[in-house]
Amino acid sequence: MESVRPARILLRVIDSSLNIVERDLAVQEFWRALPQYDMSPGERIKPLRTPPEGDTLYGLDIRLPEPERVATWLECISACLEDLGVSDLLPVDHVTIRLTCTIEHVTTQVETASGEVVLSLLPAVNILLPEQQLFQARAALYAQHEGEFSPIEEENLELLRNQLQLDEETAEQIKIRALGPYQDRQTKLERYRTLLSHELDRQMPLSAHTQTELARFCEAIGLAANDEEIATISIEEIAQRQSSENTPDSESEESDDRPPKQPESPSPQQLLAMQQQRAEAYRQEFAGAITRSPYPSEFDRGRLEQARRNWQLDREIVRAIEREATDERYGHIDSALGLDYTRLRQLLWLNHWEAADQETERLLLSALSHDMRPLATDTLLSLSQYCADVQTIDQLWARYSQNKFGFAAQQQIYAECDRQPGEFLTAVEWIENVGIGNVSLLVRRKAYRHLQFHLQAPPGHLPTWRWAANSLEGDYVVSEDIIPQLFHDVIEHCLPHLKKSSSPPPPSAGDDEPS
Repeated sequence: MESVRPARILLRVIDSSLNIVERDLAVQEFWRALPQYDMSPGERIKPLRTPPEGDTLYGLDIRLPEPERVATWLECISACLEDLGVSDLLPVDHVTIRLTCTIEHVTTQVETASGEVVLSLLPAVNILLPEQQLFQARAALYAQHEGEFSPIEEENLELLRNQLQLDEETAEQIKIRALGPYQDRQTKLERYRTLLSHELDRQMPLSAHTQTELARFCEAIGLAANDEEIATISIEEIAQRQSSENTPDSESEESDDRPPKQPESPSPQQLLAMQQQRAEAYRQEFAGAITRSPYPSEFDRGRLEQARRNWQLDREIVRAIEREATDERYGHIDSALGLDYTRLRQLLWLNHWEAADQETERLLLSALSHDMRPLATDTLLSLSQYCADVQTIDQLWARYSQNKFGFAAQQQIYAECDRQPGEFLTAVEWIENVGIGNVSLLVRRKAYRHLQFHLQAPPGHLPTWRWAANSLEGDYVVSEDIIPQLFHDVIEHCLPHLKKSSSPPPPSAGDDEPS
């Protein structure tokens, strides 16, 4: 078959009615939705960022080793563009994009907010691709449906072959490659049963690695890992082995006149093992659905719900699996104060630093301040009773800033400043000293709006401590008196992994120097 160069699609959001944050959110929506169609690995999508504007997104760079998939991607982009028009996340009813498609040495480009206009590129794409590639794309699409060609699919492939004027031998070779080594669904199911049986003879229960490889095998031969028949085969094979383990050898010596023994219902142990296998399978499916976003797409949600019903999994068990898988990939959100850190995690994942800082403040004030005013010293120090919350806030900020922000980063800077509050405030640039040489003549306070809410901010700059400042408005002023107490009594107490200095506890108010 004639070889072709990889194709490339550049998608840029150029809508002038969107601000930087809204444009970033629009690109995130495309990035989240496109891989859900299972067209090709999501890692082929690379983000296009603008570091001078706070590391926000302005587009996506999509590389396709199989140029025949370009048409499918354009259809997907068209659908996503229409969905953005009805999104509650954006303040506009349409989003203008610039779409550039390169195949071989030919580039086509369109600027539009209409999904129909995107589809207008399809005729040009079809002209650029060799006939064999078009036939191969259609055959691969059909093979993914049921793992075999249905009668109507066979007929449509024959019609396409005639339209493209492909010879029968070439078309048949392409169809064989699309279906793989097993030509019909039943053969594929039997092959899966054989491989599963061999693995269960070798190890039971199956390891996570083996389960992953079995799922990869199913995908390679055109069977969905959550296929109902696949699940049935797994349950039958496991039950058969557990039943044989519980059957004594003496049963072979039963009297001939004894009535045939009826099949026994699965034992509680067998049912538990089946449930565990199904739960693990669901965990793998859900983990795949949140590869690009903490929230599965509507398409994946429907697929997961169908799997839950097929495997008869309780909703509470499913919710626990989903939370555990999401926490593992995107950060734990435990709370002793009963707070929900889901929105904070999402904002940090999106790199919306200012909104995340204000959400951190809102959570702490809502839990500890009755009137949403800055926390008094005694109330602030009571955070030491809720270390789960301190740890959650710290690890979320650290995770999404590559350890540049968070309480642990601030404590490290505090230690490097010899635990001097004034030097700490200057180092994280919450205040600035104005002077000549090494002589400070003036300490300048900064308004909250003048702080830096991007990844290029100084280490430890975020999260701010406005919840410990004397006002939520105007200047951002953190008292030097509270800083040693907050580090010693709360942060270092709740994050015991921090390397503490050998200095004793901070002095009480009124002492001039640490004792």
